[in-house]
Amino acid sequence: MTTVYFATNRKPLEPFQSPWYGFDPAALTPDGLVFAEATVSGTVIAQQDSGTIDAITNVSAGTFSDASRTALTNSTKDLLIFIHGFANSFEAAITRAAYNREWLAQSGLSAADMDILAFTWPSSGSLIAVPPNFPDAAYVADQGRASKSGYHLAHFFNEVSKLFTGFDPTVKRRVLLLAHSMGNWALEAGVEAFFFQVPTPPLTFDEVVLAAADEVATSFETPNGGRLALLPKISKRISVYYNQVDVAMFLSMAVNRNDRLGKDGADNKTNKTLYPPKRFRNVDCTGVDDYNKLDPIDATHQYYRRSPIVRADIAALIGGGAVAPGISSLPVVTS
Repeated sequence: MTTVYFATNRKPLEPFQSPWYGFDPAALTPDGLVFAEATVSGTVIAQQDSGTIDAITNVSAGTFSDASRTALTNSTKDLLIFIHGFANSFEAAITRAAYNREWLAQSGLSAADMDILAFTWPSSGSLIAVPPNFPDAAYVADQGRASKSGYHLAHFFNEVSKLFTGFDPTVKRRVLLLAHSMGNWALEAGVEAFFFQVPTPPLTFDEVVLAAADEVATSFETPNGGRLALLPKISKRISVYYNQVDVAMFLSMAVNRNDRLGKDGADNKTNKTLYPPKRFRNVDCTGVDDYNKLDPIDATHQYYRRSPIVRADIAALIGGGAVAPGISSLPVVTS
């Protein structure tokens, strides 16, 4: 059994039962963001889409429930925040968060055994729009909902910051962030809104992993602190994992008409002034060939959790607290 702490700006379905939350965005108010806990069973590492939500408890509007806050502040484990990507239903987002927690915990690195806190934005969970529309209708709709999640994601980050006041000062605790796919589109909106709401944010991520990031390749170089340009201010290190044969990136590039972080990494990744090696990693996963790239259709977009090689690299980064030594098929661009 896995406990997934989560926050969502999805409207609940009526009656409040499986699948619990749909894909209509909640009102843009603090209470529109709901915090809760999900109990997930049946997670099997060899089955990347396994897991079932058994129950949802400690539901609270606007902030963590007292029970969740106590559990998270009294824990001695590090905290991993996960933001899912395109075409994730609520259930998929939560079970995927559970899966990520478990493969990291089973990596053999004690520091990779973490509490998981998911932010699930209102993705429709569908690769194809219903009723059928132009081929990228579902993608465009999800992108719009991700972008409009910035307010709630900023509020979420602020509530996470408040957890720090309850942490035992004698226990070293890290806060890490893993954003996949279009979750990075939501993240950039959240980062901008976070700095607007809290000009000097108290939150600092010890490690940030941007996997298959469906975000503009120049995002860190945006003038005036736009998009992800301010993320380094609250991050000790950022790792961008990319794949030049990522099927989703081809769709994204066609729709957005620009290069993407998840396709070839940051635009000027070899510039050590813009991307100091101690602060940034750009990891090329194109050559990794230890998973089925054709099944499912978006497998090349899900390599961060489907490839044992990439999982091991991420676990080494997160679990070791230092730059992973890398594997020959995973060149780390530092110069």
